[in-house]
Amino acid sequence: MFSNIVKLKFILTGIFIFSFISWSFFCPVDSERFWGLSQKGAVFGFITGVRLIGMVASGVFFLSTTSIEEISLGLVRFKVPYSVSFVLSTALRLVQIGRAHV
Repeated sequence: MFSNIVKLKFILTGIFIFSFISWSFFCPVDSERFWGLSQKGAVFGFITGVRLIGMVASGVFFLSTTSIEEISLGLVRFKVPYSVSFVLSTALRLVQIGRAHV
């Protein structure tokens, strides 16, 4: 399961760098800027990048360790309509990451 996260290291790095740069430049702050960068924006961009990486990594971890049938069954048990559960499980079948097969 960790090999799937390693496979996505370039995408995760890109997400982090894009978040860091965009928030550093465009975060509205009243403080002084150095070449368009603000310290508060850089800190916020760093934190936001770490959050995004955490969300993507946890999603990959979840999809790597849980079979599609278990996800679909869990949704039905949580009273999600069967049609929604079926659509979601069909869409997840298109995700080509190594996941546990029962």
